[in-house]
Amino acid sequence: MAASLKTILIADDEEDLRLLVQFTLENPSYQILTASDGRGAVDAISNHIPDLLILDWMMPGLNGCEVVRRLRQNPDTAKIPIVMLTAKDGIE
Repeated sequence: MAASLKTILIADDEEDLRLLVQFTLENPSYQILTASDGRGAVDAISNHIPDLLILDWMMPGLNGCEVVRRLRQNPDTAKIPIVMLTAKDGIE
């Protein structure tokens, strides 16, 4: 893949939602990476810092909030733009 491609990481434990977001965003200008949980997202980011992270809020193990907390504590990942996805219908 060309170095000029922007990278989007999609992290969601529900495969159908992950695939839907991936399909929606498919574009020759983007490199789409996916992770099936929070730990996978953190691991993927340690290998390649994305230009955008689309992150599920509720995942087993390492949830979206904990992923954000870890990323914001690291100067190398603190500025990654993050879009949180959730099935929740209110604000806690």
